[in-house]
Amino acid sequence: MAFKVILFSYDRELGRVFDELRAERHITKLDLAAMLGTSRASIHRKLRGDTPFTIAEGVTLARVLDTTLQEILMLIDTEPHHDQPVRS
Repeated sequence: MAFKVILFSYDRELGRVFDELRAERHITKLDLAAMLGTSRASIHRKLRGDTPFTIAEGVTLARVLDTTLQEILMLIDTEPHHDQPVRS
């Protein structure tokens, strides 16, 4: 049985960081989707934080964005925001 490991619950922040790095490097969402073997709609949902990234996707994205997953995780704002619901 195959399963995916979910990175963690800060989906919106992770998506925001990936999206900013993607834009800085002039990589389109369509190109990113092709690199991950998924659809543009799926990438869009992940970058918005609607769908979580798996660890494998995080590692692949970090490599594509010429950084490490550790560096990306250090950019994430881990403080809860009052305008965003906190997931349990």
